[in-house]
Amino acid sequence: MWYPRGQSWLALRKEVSDGSNVMGTEENSFDRSYVKKKLEHGLSRIWQDVQLKVKTYLLGTDLSNFKYDDFIFVLDIISRLMQVGEEFCGSKSEVLQESIRKQSVNYFKTYHSLPLKEF
Repeated sequence: MWYPRGQSWLALRKEVSDGSNVMGTEENSFDRSYVKKKLEHGLSRIWQDVQLKVKTYLLGTDLSNFKYDDFIFVLDIISRLMQVGEEFCGSKSEVLQESIRKQSVNYFKTYHSLPLKEF
């Protein structure tokens, strides 16, 4: 992945900068902050891509036929994935929250409409 390499490059540039030229220092500082912002923004874009891919699988699967324990297991996995998003880039993972909400509503509608013997 190029983001960690970019951050390493940014750290290396910071060490190499000698600060002898005030104008150059201001310019280097601007360059560093610009690159850092772009890298941080890139994390959000990566996480958005991950959410959209997981959403495709999540909504493409009929979870209403899962046993209760299996459904709870899926909820747990998605919950852990949302925690990863929070730590990775501070995202609340709204895409995943909405997807799991839809699947939960569908699951419990089906769950309560069928006799308990089928689950």
